[in-house]
Amino acid sequence: MKISFKTGGRGKVTVLGDGQTIAAVDEEFLLTCGYKENDEIEGAQAAAFIEAACLRSAFLGAMRLIALRDHGKKELENKLVAKGHKRVFASQVCDDLENKGYIDDRAFAFALAGRLCENKGYSERRIKSELYQKGIARDIIDEVCQSIDNEPILRIIELLNTKFSGKLSTEKGIKKTFAALQRMGYGYSDIRSAMAQVDISTPED
Repeated sequence: MKISFKTGGRGKVTVLGDGQTIAAVDEEFLLTCGYKENDEIEGAQAAAFIEAACLRSAFLGAMRLIALRDHGKKELENKLVAKGHKRVFASQVCDDLENKGYIDDRAFAFALAGRLCENKGYSERRIKSELYQKGIARDIIDEVCQSIDNEPILRIIELLNTKFSGKLSTEKGIKKTFAALQRMGYGYSDIRSAMAQVDISTPED
């Protein structure tokens, strides 16, 4: 396999083998890989070079993603795969980033749960669902949810008095609020109970 490198803007480098793209890397990889333009490699040597290039590419992709916001480990791996990286390399990169402290599922889960609870008003059930979809382990989800204020009726009343206060003057608005609360993860009976406590006539079944 003949190695070649195609440089682009902002330090981007495309690694090619026999003219076919292997991976998009950076100038650091070009300087440290141990090979130069038109070097010929075969067998195990070629396989090791391809793996190194693909791992570097996945690492760079991961760092771009976590620079934008925190990610859970599985979420980050899935995003890398969706962007074209092979799962074996995405998984290895995420393991390495976790070991180095760049990603931390427990810290990520607590932070996300806090935002979903405080900013969006989601119920414990909805928060559990969101964390599960992010690939967070069940033991971490259980730990996180133990810290959530699990008083759904009181939380619904608070939402009725704040977030939805301007939508409760008409039957249509009440129905939309009821549906919104259900989407937020609150149970049917809890919503009816909360509305009754603040003298709101709930929609008929």
